[in-house]
Amino acid sequence: MGSIVTRTTASGEVRYQAHVRRKGHPARVASFNSRTRAKAWIQRTEAAIQEGRLLPQREAQRTSLGDIVDRYEADESYLNLSAGEQRKRSDQLAAWVDVLGDVPLADLTPNRIDEARARLREGRSPTTVNRYLSALSVVLSFAVGKGLLPANPARGGRHGALRRAKEKRRERVLTPEERGRLLAACSEADARLHALVVLALTTGGRQGELLGLRWSE
Repeated sequence: MGSIVTRTTASGEVRYQAHVRRKGHPARVASFNSRTRAKAWIQRTEAAIQEGRLLPQREAQRTSLGDIVDRYEADESYLNLSAGEQRKRSDQLAAWVDVLGDVPLADLTPNRIDEARARLREGRSPTTVNRYLSALSVVLSFAVGKGLLPANPARGGRHGALRRAKEKRRERVLTPEERGRLLAACSEADARLHALVVLALTTGGRQGELLGLRWSE
């Protein structure tokens, strides 16, 4: 049975998350910028399942990590990133393709990913390797949404093989001069942005917390 959940991103963009669930098949999820496209995807996916064209295990065995990276980089979820974010994400994924590119999705386990991650640690900081793992997780979540995997093997949990490396926290406070320049630029750009930044500087609140505030609070 297909369903659509409407979500609003932090930037105010409305996205339509389509879900298809059928007994004996992994749940499939995809996100679109219009309800019409989400409905069309649900209809195509349900028809494919009904006709037996979606065979998860067989597809997962035939699709390598390199294949799904190529599909992801042609998808709107990747193309909607900024040019800089695309370059960064592409470089991160290329590193994974170098070590796991020929491995079928069906054979990707947390332990296997962890072994490959050990090779990526050479010459890279824990923070960088964590970002690489996050990039891989995005692609494998994409594969889950396409019905190629029942779950994301890059999400090993807090106590699993893929626990994130501990990062060194870097704290830096704006100087009075920098704070003045920041507020001046915000004021010139947008009065609401200026008010939000002043609130952030004076309370230390996070973006989501500040945007969710009500006058009663």
